[in-house]
Amino acid sequence: MAQPGTVKELIRMFEELAVHKVPSLEHRAPTSRAAPLPSSVLEQFRALLPHAHIGEGYGLTETSTLVSSFDMNQPPVAGSVGFLVPDTQARVVQPDGQDAPPGSPGEIWVKGPQMALGYSNDSQASEETFLPDGWVRTGDEGYFGQDGSLYIVDRIKELIKVSGFQVAPAELEGHLDAGSTGHASRRHSDAGVVRTPDESKGEVPIAFIVLNEPVALRAASATQEADEIRQELRKWVSEHEVRYKHLDGGVVFVESIPKNPSGKILRRLLREQAETVVVGRQ
Repeated sequence: MAQPGTVKELIRMFEELAVHKVPSLEHRAPTSRAAPLPSSVLEQFRALLPHAHIGEGYGLTETSTLVSSFDMNQPPVAGSVGFLVPDTQARVVQPDGQDAPPGSPGEIWVKGPQMALGYSNDSQASEETFLPDGWVRTGDEGYFGQDGSLYIVDRIKELIKVSGFQVAPAELEGHLDAGSTGHASRRHSDAGVVRTPDESKGEVPIAFIVLNEPVALRAASATQEADEIRQELRKWVSEHEVRYKHLDGGVVFVESIPKNPSGKILRRLLREQAETVVVGRQ
């Protein structure tokens, strides 16, 4: 079991060692959890372990253990966090309180014997999250596939609202990862996307990029090269995503993306950096 950051580090380590396959692990079942695993990273990892069953699972601190996991006896469904584990129920609830049909997003509610009873010394938060009938509101937006598999979009509170449209930061981060994978020089190693205010659109995405060390050194000493990299990244997104998902907030180079021990991006800290960037532009 590993979080996405660890998977990326394993891929980079194997590339440095010129390892193309890992036969000793081919019959194992690696699982990624804690944060969404970009499809480009998943494809790279599967290339290293072509006969292994590699997939994702889903769970929260509030659910104690797993809510869903991929079926190790079946080929994993791309982008899915698998199927509900035994004795667990889930709903995808729309803003009007109705259950969403397959393929339509909403907040994921879960129920089962593994759920926590509430938060210690925080009755208000407990009442908002742990409902009287046993359902737990996860705060995650997701949807069910036609086959009953579960998909996670992003944290509801992290969604970027651009001119009335919702943009999931994790989706753009995965797309930037794919751009790095396909680029011959692999210029960057990590990315984080958050919202920043915009007068006409309300909010727009801004991307924070960690350049690989040789590229970072060149970009720091050559303004033109830094600008070209920013333009390439914005162009990559604009050529593959709809208009409201473009990086209109810009691209900012940083030394690292703040994350917690489990690998989740600390978006609050990134938003604070975004505020500093906006002030600096004024």
